[in-house]
Amino acid sequence: MVRKTHHGRPGTRVIPDDWGERHAPAASQAHTATCEIRGPDVLGVFDPVTGAYDVEPGPLRYSGGCRVQRVNRQALYGTVSDQQLPAADYLVSIDRSATTVTINDIVKITASEDAQLTGQSFPVVDVIVGSMRVTRDLLCSDDLTV
Repeated sequence: MVRKTHHGRPGTRVIPDDWGERHAPAASQAHTATCEIRGPDVLGVFDPVTGAYDVEPGPLRYSGGCRVQRVNRQALYGTVSDQQLPAADYLVSIDRSATTVTINDIVKITASEDAQLTGQSFPVVDVIVGSMRVTRDLLCSDDLTV
């Protein structure tokens, strides 16, 4: 039996250049929550009456749909005041076109089917990059020891 190897048509790419762009609308339909992503808060002027600094929210980087899932890995525990506190990581997927999100930005979940998730805030610890993507993926952490 003779086996023939097929390499497709000459000059034709296996994966088209616009693959991610064409599939992005389908990926955005998987967003089951909404979020707001802002840069870190900006400290304002010290108010001697209240004894605190005025804090202004950081610049808005993204507002829209997202998908949140916990990263499945062994639980890590940090120590604060002699108490063991768990740390959890989350993968937050947002629209592919959101390119201004950076490390240390804050993701706040504004609405979700999961009531416990709504209102939660997570700092971005990594912006995951890749040559083929249909979403912008952010690794966020819920770690009280940092």
